[in-house]
Amino acid sequence: AMVDWIPRPDRRKQTHFMSWTWKYTLGQLHSALEMFKMNTTPPRDTSSIFFYICFFVNNQFRIIVDGVAAGSDDLENSFKVNLSRSGRMVAVLDTWEDPVYLKRVWTVYEQFVACSSRLPVEFVMPDASMASLQDHIRQGERGLKKVTASICKVDSEKAEAWKAEDEKKVKAAIRDSVGFEEVNQHVRNALVDWIGQAVRKQFQELVDAAI
Repeated sequence: AMVDWIPRPDRRKQTHFMSWTWKYTLGQLHSALEMFKMNTTPPRDTSSIFFYICFFVNNQFRIIVDGVAAGSDDLENSFKVNLSRSGRMVAVLDTWEDPVYLKRVWTVYEQFVACSSRLPVEFVMPDASMASLQDHIRQGERGLKKVTASICKVDSEKAEAWKAEDEKKVKAAIRDSVGFEEVNQHVRNALVDWIGQAVRKQFQELVDAAI
């Protein structure tokens, strides 16, 4: 796995599980992580933060080229155990407007498990996407309705995965447990809470600026 190439001081026990999709560009991911760092006041000290990122931890050559395993072969070990071990999730969205994140079955499933396990989830986006969200918040009701309509378009039954086998197995896990609509509602609630926090934060900044 690629993590084995990283110097030992730079790979330690995971503190955060990253939920993301492989369709993101490197620039999107880098910008979103910069926003994660700056989301607190003062900015986070990232020297003690270590992400679990499937791309680096799983042996991609054996999965993709040799076809020896699929990410869904053992949901308990490939995902749930690592999420529980991390104890918290950072969900990287590409944008709030028709996000790819909500069209991938893995990320929708990850959100559901995190929410149902009551693990803290922090949403982040690239700088440009966050600026667009803030602009729509400033528009008041009209802007918030557009944002809400977009992020509530969650349909786990129609979500896709790069590997058909993964899509089939993850959807079977959803179908055999609580069902698609329950998963959809969990994810919608998490996203609505996040937007609510963004609105409160922006309002507080306006109040502080006026004092």
